[in-house]
Amino acid sequence: MAVLLLLAVIFLGLILLAPHWRSAARLEFSLPALFLYFLKVGSVLYGSGYVLLAFLQADLVGHWQWLTSGQLLDATAVGQLTPGPVFTTATFIGYL
Repeated sequence: MAVLLLLAVIFLGLILLAPHWRSAARLEFSLPALFLYFLKVGSVLYGSGYVLLAFLQADLVGHWQWLTSGQLLDATAVGQLTPGPVFTTATFIGYL
């Protein structure tokens, strides 16, 4: 049991710290990096999905520059038009 707990702490630590290992303003885009980012956000968010937008604005637009503000606004608008807005927004961002 203690080994599983230690592995879980190490895994969560890697997820939370992995984006900060590179100091470049614009990081190379990859699907595993996007997956790890949304895994990190999903693990720390609880409750309203709209808090997700602050994380997306700060990291994907501001820090990593993977999206523009217009693209994030489009993703949010598409998410609001469909059921499950957070999942649709994340899917739209993955598509972009």
